[in-house]
Amino acid sequence: MRQYETFELTFSGKALREQWSAVDLTAEFTCGGETKTVKGFYDGGGQYKVRFLPEQSGEYTWKVSGVVRSSGKETCVPAQEAHGPVRAVGTHFEYASGAPFFPFGTTVYALASQDGALVDRTIAALKDAPFNKIRMGLMSPAQIKEKLDAGYTPGDFTWLALSSIERMQPDDRAAHLASEHVWRARCGEEAFLQFFGIQISAECTFDLPEDKAYKAELIDVWEMTRTALTENTSGKTTVRLPGKEGMAVLITRTA
Repeated sequence: MRQYETFELTFSGKALREQWSAVDLTAEFTCGGETKTVKGFYDGGGQYKVRFLPEQSGEYTWKVSGVVRSSGKETCVPAQEAHGPVRAVGTHFEYASGAPFFPFGTTVYALASQDGALVDRTIAALKDAPFNKIRMGLMSPAQIKEKLDAGYTPGDFTWLALSSIERMQPDDRAAHLASEHVWRARCGEEAFLQFFGIQISAECTFDLPEDKAYKAELIDVWEMTRTALTENTSGKTTVRLPGKEGMAVLITRTA
């Protein structure tokens, strides 16, 4: 285990045919009195994995529970070159190590829809490029054309993108919601989202179905946090906002 580098645990278990995303697999990593919890996932072929990014060096103990149960210890050695995740600090960016981060990027919009060999060549070329970030699309051009031909609207595209974002870890998901505009999207009666971008609002109101139950969460795209607002709500629902830029409200059905 090395500081600021992904640590991976792999376990063998029952092979799954469906519901990969519903796997009950959780791991706790503890170092210096601080415990962090991460979710594991099914990787196919009877393989289950847990990935963790240690942000401090030292002695770690870990415990895995759920469909796989295990525990162990690891020594995390200090980073040599890596600086850790990038975070927003005030109006600038910096690495977890405290080193400044100056974003300089390029676009590779269709990367996710390319074959593995082309993706590998692209990543290899980017290693020698001066860029430290890239922007890519969540849908391929062919997928976009297919949805347009089927009569999808811009709001539908927003939700299709959010469906991919929802499978990310919470911190990564919040970062992908950044925008300068106010927009609202919904997925039937299952979920509703309003994002405010640079606009500041003190509250947000949703007209939810009366016969369903929902929970509301606040996403702060600058602080990259996700906070519970209400539980078991329905009908006309108004939630209070902190009155700052980069806020989003995500409402999802619970019953």
